[in-house]
Amino acid sequence: MVVVKFVNRSAERVLLYQEDGSVLKILENGRCWDRNPNEGTLRTSVVSQHETPPPPQPDPRWISKTEWLWEKCPDDSSYAPFKTITFLDRNEVRLKRRLFWKFPEMKWPCVTFLFRSDKMKMIKERLDRDPSSEATIFYNGIPSRKSVDPLSKYASYKRWFFSEERIQNPSYKQIETCELIQYGTNIRAINELEKIAELRIKNEEHNRPI
Repeated sequence: MVVVKFVNRSAERVLLYQEDGSVLKILENGRCWDRNPNEGTLRTSVVSQHETPPPPQPDPRWISKTEWLWEKCPDDSSYAPFKTITFLDRNEVRLKRRLFWKFPEMKWPCVTFLFRSDKMKMIKERLDRDPSSEATIFYNGIPSRKSVDPLSKYASYKRWFFSEERIQNPSYKQIETCELIQYGTNIRAINELEKIAELRIKNEEHNRPI
């Protein structure tokens, strides 16, 4: 278990999720007043002659950020490699890595995924070739390591990106002008690629009709 600090400096409410997609914590708007500043510093109320008027209110206080410490973050969580995760405007996420962090062992092949978007908070992607398997959730701006099927398209690369890109010259019928682009980087070593190729050949021979 490790401690992770979450900071919301954006003007939006931020939802923190667990690995299964359930809500872990809600960080309220990071920039707001602690009360309505239009109310002034004096309370206004009707009191009788025998009642003491309420005391003046202090000036409203501007809150620039909200914070929360997750003191028992599991080592296998996508949040665990970072000491601080800060959420900013325009869906930007700033990460402060944990020094000397050692990732937990995972089944080969392991791929680091990163989803980046200016608008979307998460995506769901089915990494397994089995259509009945559950989709994996990826959160914007936060890298996530996953073990994948050696026969999947993700297996040949160590890193894989889901990036929201603007469509060039969209047609007049297209309401959305963005699309999700997928691409891999850091291709695996030759011996690993050969192992993947052998597994694919065996799979094709196994599924070949008699």
